[in-house]
Amino acid sequence: MFGAYLDTIPNGLIAARVIRRVRDKQKKQYHILELDQCYIRYRMEGKGTHTLVFAADAPVNLEDYDVLIAHLRERYRVVVMELPGFGFSLPKLSMSFKFDDSVDVLVEFISHLNCPPYVLGFPCAAGYFAIRMADRAPSNISHLVMLQTPDWQQEQCWKQRLDPKNLISKPFIGQAIVKARKNQIAHQWIEYSCQNEELTRRIQNNCSANFENGASYSLASALQVSLPSQQPLLNKVSQPSIAIYGKSDKSHRTTNFNSITRYFHNIRVHGLDGIGHLPELEAPSRVSKCIHSLICSTE
Repeated sequence: MFGAYLDTIPNGLIAARVIRRVRDKQKKQYHILELDQCYIRYRMEGKGTHTLVFAADAPVNLEDYDVLIAHLRERYRVVVMELPGFGFSLPKLSMSFKFDDSVDVLVEFISHLNCPPYVLGFPCAAGYFAIRMADRAPSNISHLVMLQTPDWQQEQCWKQRLDPKNLISKPFIGQAIVKARKNQIAHQWIEYSCQNEELTRRIQNNCSANFENGASYSLASALQVSLPSQQPLLNKVSQPSIAIYGKSDKSHRTTNFNSITRYFHNIRVHGLDGIGHLPELEAPSRVSKCIHSLICSTE
């Protein structure tokens, strides 16, 4: 946990200045909310009976969600947020990255939106935050869309494959490595995990531009503190849900995505051929249709 100070202290000291600069330049559909532990940058477009809340799969940026939003905004209010500690959702000195504390921040964020019912579309390891949030706020969260998320044990195997020498997972060492090489690490990850070349280049370009303007990439702290080896309490989700995963994700070649069903009473699993780690961005039309079908079938 103490290694996270290498993310919270430097970012906390410059956060207010960076946020002012970003606010001065951002488009009207982009917003920054200040909370006790961090800032949350998000974009919101469209209107409808449900609010779809997506978390950007770091190092993916808010700017990379234009096509997905275009598919959904005529029917739904669409919110895309950057998770605490990533992008311009800069952490403050008080942020811990602990699982429960992260859930608290996210619950506070959607309460500020004040536009339920919510359909949460959180990717990869962030999907476990969504499971806990659905348990805490069942009257406000109507559905879950699990994106590239297996069960906790499978995710631990994925984490080990990504960091076989256990360097990023070591406090202080991991933070120092990511801080020194964040642009390179982000570019290599997208190159490896995404199966769409045009999308890959766009994400990489946006990463470089945002890092130059002070964006955060607290990868080591998230892996060390938010995704520990011991699974947190995850009660079974009663809300209707779907799980969507890309079958061509190189980082998840041996992952059993059907394992996610252990956390749900009612979930359907969809595997997409030819799609990598970012199904909502690599196949926005197919993912949008799956989401619409989920919501319509339960109204």
